[in-house]
Amino acid sequence: PTMTDANRWNVIQTKALAAMRQAAPRHTLIATSSEWSEIYRLPLVELVADRNVVYNVHYYDPVRFTHQNAPWVGDWCKGLINAPYPSSPEAVARVLDGLPDDAARKLMISYGNARWNYAKIEKIIAEGAAWAKKHNVALTCNEFGVYRQAPLADRCRCIEDTRKALEKHNI
Repeated sequence: PTMTDANRWNVIQTKALAAMRQAAPRHTLIATSSEWSEIYRLPLVELVADRNVVYNVHYYDPVRFTHQNAPWVGDWCKGLINAPYPSSPEAVARVLDGLPDDAARKLMISYGNARWNYAKIEKIIAEGAAWAKKHNVALTCNEFGVYRQAPLADRCRCIEDTRKALEKHNI
């Protein structure tokens, strides 16, 4: 779901799950958070009283790396090219001169200062796993990845770090 209003999404999802359950009494159903199934939004999900529901997230952090120069995402990451992963001020300094404008350079500097790496990804995924454990529900991640415009070796590292963190937490 793309809607940002978690309360509205919860009403829609609860009704949809009830209708699906009525039509498919034994099937496992999948529920998710609002706003593109973001892992950060799990605390806003209204749990359903149904033990045969799996909760799902999508994971695309760090978005400034995973979606760099993607044509569908809008201006907030346009011009980001050759962003490195992991990120650091030192790593992004090497690519700043190749960026098209000051806006892209500011985005890249901010991305570098955020210091994205395995530990940061694992911490976010651990929070999602803790939410699932607290509520005694199953959690899956059915989407993660990096847009092909990212440098290949860094793309592979980011995907591997995400996969390892998901596996560590049995997601």
